[in-house]
Amino acid sequence: MTKDGVKKTLTEKCKWHNVIGVLALYLDPLREVMMPEIDESSASFSSIQNAKQINSEGSEVRFRLEDLPIYAWETKYHNSSLPIEYHSHSFISGNYFFTFPSELLEAIVEKIGEERFDGDLLKMERELSRLCNKSSSHVGYWQEGIITCSEINPQSELSFTDDEIQSCNLNPLAVRHALRKYKDRDSKFLENSSRAYSGWLLTNPQFLSEHDTLLSSHHEAIQRWGTSLNLSRIPEMIRTQILPDPKSSEDPLWSEYVDQCKEFCTRWRLDDLVAPYLPVPSKPKMAGQIPETILENLFQSGGLFYLPDTIPLPSRDQLRSLLDDALHREDTSEHLAEWQNIIRSDNFAKNQMNPFIRKLELQHYWKLLHQRHSSAINRRIGKLHEIFAERLETTPKQIKNDLTSIKKQLGADWEKRDWS
Repeated sequence: MTKDGVKKTLTEKCKWHNVIGVLALYLDPLREVMMPEIDESSASFSSIQNAKQINSEGSEVRFRLEDLPIYAWETKYHNSSLPIEYHSHSFISGNYFFTFPSELLEAIVEKIGEERFDGDLLKMERELSRLCNKSSSHVGYWQEGIITCSEINPQSELSFTDDEIQSCNLNPLAVRHALRKYKDRDSKFLENSSRAYSGWLLTNPQFLSEHDTLLSSHHEAIQRWGTSLNLSRIPEMIRTQILPDPKSSEDPLWSEYVDQCKEFCTRWRLDDLVAPYLPVPSKPKMAGQIPETILENLFQSGGLFYLPDTIPLPSRDQLRSLLDDALHREDTSEHLAEWQNIIRSDNFAKNQMNPFIRKLELQHYWKLLHQRHSSAINRRIGKLHEIFAERLETTPKQIKNDLTSIKKQLGADWEKRDWS
């Protein structure tokens, strides 16, 4: 099947009521469904070498559609790949390595003083941050490949050229209107809700305890396969053609690991755990078709709503009431009671979510600073309060209060927490 054939197959599923989902899920990866062009002036040395190696050793590509390799899903071969000179670094080899946004890193270095940092480590931090920042939602590396998490680093606004839109037989003006409407009406609300829930989880002692128990009891499996077992970002119509059924593995280590990961994710309403301490909350699923394989999880962790196309849509208030009654039952899981109380429809103080959005980013980067640059930031905590206050659009006093709250919930040494 040719590239045009793939596009044609995908865009047959495109209807105007779901144009955003099609663009976000299908069109963007298909920009480089074949081998992407490599700009050797900007690409890292290792990405160029990897690309050249792939051209001669196509067998290294995991994802294929018929006889065509799909390089867009092989993140280790993108230009943001981990440079080969850092593969054996003690912070990286066998570990998850998270990067800082370049603007945050430079603000910290300027405020703290570059002379206080280890020169070689800072050089690596800067280069890896620059490479990761080439794409929104890239947050770090594992086994030389990219870690993606839009909760920590939200994706930038969708943007497509007229040629790309027209290649799918769509009208550019209509698509841009749909994108603006989607962003204003749906995108920001869903993004903030997901980020707030992540922040609540990562400052919740019970979640962290169960998280650490799961990962520490499956250390060998994580070293082999990582924490992320989610393939839902690959369209199902293609996934069944390019990947084997994960359950076909006869390795008992795999089966036990997958079962417990699924149980953990269902219990805490997660779509994935892309890395230690990076949960991806479940998102609404509003497509016309839902795979049978996930129905059981949907019943356990949310609700399944069926509205025949012969029934008129209820008013906004009617629909809201129906959904709220169905989702927030009296038998709601006790471990989620606090969060359910925050988001219930009759709680008009929805600004309760804002502190958790702020704490999500704060706790993530605060831990990285203490784990990798503890000597540099020693006795410079007040300056860090100022930096994070500017980044998170609040006051240094609020940042200090947030950190005090996290410490009260998680303990004095929360910055040093490590599942392994």
